[in-house]
Amino acid sequence: MPKAGDVIENPITTDRIIFRKTRQDTNGELLQFDNYHKAGGVGPMPHLHPLQEETFEVVNGIFGITRNGKEQLLTAGEKAIVPKGTIHYWRNAGKDELHIITEFRPALHFEEIIETVAALARAGKMDKAGNPNILQMAATLSYFPGELYLASNPPIFAQRLLARILGPILRRFFGYPVCYPYK
Repeated sequence: MPKAGDVIENPITTDRIIFRKTRQDTNGELLQFDNYHKAGGVGPMPHLHPLQEETFEVVNGIFGITRNGKEQLLTAGEKAIVPKGTIHYWRNAGKDELHIITEFRPALHFEEIIETVAALARAGKMDKAGNPNILQMAATLSYFPGELYLASNPPIFAQRLLARILGPILRRFFGYPVCYPYK
């Protein structure tokens, strides 16, 4: 589990994350980190967090965020709030490195999900579009139900069902860990 000050780098998405406050630091109320994202890096797929509000504050660069199909470009000093259950994705919309401060309220276990995705990228278990190994993500997300769903196929109800069924099987019989450690 990451601690404040820990750095995680994802070579596929080109993110460098520096944790400011973790679940442990805030009694689960907040996860906060600096995210540095190179120009041309891969942003997340359209997704939603049913149980968390996500806030982005732009420190440097041009932040392109799409919420419910509407894109907005933000620059230094501007914020974007993504309410629970809102389909969204983002990208570095500029030519320079993007620096944003990201917050999740409540923290839940999103730091472990970030760590797992970055570790999968470093281990060569992520494709060039930034998609992690689907079986590992089923094992991880089934352990933290309701924290993250893709906005594409399969539908969310099918993602929930598959994670509930497949996750425990993958962990127990095929050795997939809950989280793929970064270090």
